Amino acid sequence: TKDIAEETGGSIQQDFEVLIYPNPTTGRVTVELPYGDSSSTSLAVYDMIGNRLYQSEVIQTNQSSLDLSQYPSGIYFIKVITEKGTVIKKVIRN
Repeated sequence: TKDIAEETGGSIQQDFEVLIYPNPTTGRVTVELPYGDSSSTSLAVYDMIGNRLYQSEVIQTNQSSLDLSQYPSGIYFIKVITEKGTVIKKVIRN
């Protein structure tokens, strides 16, 4: 299996909170950065074994939507990369 941090060459820092809801989800989730933070943000979705399924372009907003309905039910990880650091959150897709 792959390590998600190693796969992208980054270290995991959780100096800030990211909200991902609803969780569990049947498809679409919202990724929200706190405090109206709209710094450059990149999103990635990984499966349980560390395969990257999706990588976003850099977005300039504090809220973004991801559609997981194309993936089978299971556990996924959403990696949020900002200028403040990197956070990985687990999401359950029903």
